[in-house]
Amino acid sequence: MATLPEVQVELYVSGTGPRHSFKEKLQGWEANRLDLETIMNKYSLKALYAYSLSNGRGQRLIQHPRNGLSMVCYSGKPDVVIRLDSDPKTSMMQRAVLMTVIISVIILLILAFSDEADKPLWFKNFQALGGGGIGWLVAFMVIVLSQVTGWPRKQFR
Repeated sequence: MATLPEVQVELYVSGTGPRHSFKEKLQGWEANRLDLETIMNKYSLKALYAYSLSNGRGQRLIQHPRNGLSMVCYSGKPDVVIRLDSDPKTSMMQRAVLMTVIISVIILLILAFSDEADKPLWFKNFQALGGGGIGWLVAFMVIVLSQVTGWPRKQFR
């Protein structure tokens, strides 16, 4: 049985890198397809794109629905370098933290705008300490949400 050809793969994440560089065996019936599903699972990625050093991110690479191999064929020559760009998956912990922060901010806003008689004692003490607290609450919300979502970094790329 013939050995499967190997190609060098350089994996960029959001255009920076290469973050990972590894050898991957080409698979499939004619041993000319890259196993995209394995790469995406191994490095926790959402999607893979073709990447060029001069042009940047190219077309999204589509995997076969049955076997996870690429729909694009590769030559398998020993000097071939395949460059892939990717989008990382957001972790479940990041989503949980974001949801917790959003829910707690909504609860604190409801408490801030409710009647004086309905507010708990700890919230009244907090308001007396911070001078109302609405400004501090909005500032805290903006800081946390910008850190969790990375919003400013995405805007300036």
